Amino acid sequence: MNIFLPIDVSNYIFIFLFFSPSFKKLFCLSKFTTKSLKNTVDYREYMEFMSKVKMLREDKMEHLKDNNLEKKWLYYNLSKWPLLSNEINEDCEIYKVGNFVDAKDFLNAWCPAKIIDCYPKYYFSIDNSGVTITNRRQIYEVEFMGWSSSFNERIGVDKIRKLSTFTISPRDKMRNFYKYNFEKFWCLIKKPHEKKWNMEKITDRTVDLSKNKILINTKSEIVYQINADNVNNCLLPISDALCFLVNKENHTFKSSNRMFYL
Repeated sequence: MNIFLPIDVSNYIFIFLFFSPSFKKLFCLSKFTTKSLKNTVDYREYMEFMSKVKMLREDKMEHLKDNNLEKKWLYYNLSKWPLLSNEINEDCEIYKVGNFVDAKDFLNAWCPAKIIDCYPKYYFSIDNSGVTITNRRQIYEVEFMGWSSSFNERIGVDKIRKLSTFTISPRDKMRNFYKYNFEKFWCLIKKPHEKKWNMEKITDRTVDLSKNKILINTKSEIVYQINADNVNNCLLPISDALCFLVNKENHTFKSSNRMFYL
């Protein structure tokens, strides 16, 4: 028996599925599904937006003034960020090339990064009996999101954690400010009335549970205040795409030579 849904209902279903982690599988279901999906208003708007981003990159736009581009990017790409559990396992593990992770830089602050290479490094020592002992350590080369390749670092597994363990996740932007083991990290931040975003190193925070607000201290000594009502207008996670699309004084990397994953 065939069941025909109203067009607005089918659109809601398609869009919900389209912006889920498994949206690509929809195009393999049937020709009817593919045609129906591509005819939705949301899908056409999505393709127009992605074309606009592509043209901006080709034109090498260094400074953008459209304050909505970064919000649209997050709307369309939120499913690419990992889901958050109540407690992220912070134990060290073996990571692979291509993984997106939290990586601690030489300033001892965490930033989202992509692992672009890994290789073993050997250390040699001699014990009391004169026997040479060989120790092996895995070294990872990471590319910090939103920063040029000149900032790439080679670090050990002790400076790598799962993505969003310490940095901002768009799924819950205030989550890590409440953590007992809070650590310094980088993010995009601005005050509610400001139009331009700043790349800031968050050094500390003060949580006021009685007023449900958080005071954020930064390396630049500017204090920001966030709460559940203004957090979406004040905080952004760092990614190459977002650092390119935000209205920002200075871009910290050349966007033309990287794919936008997040």
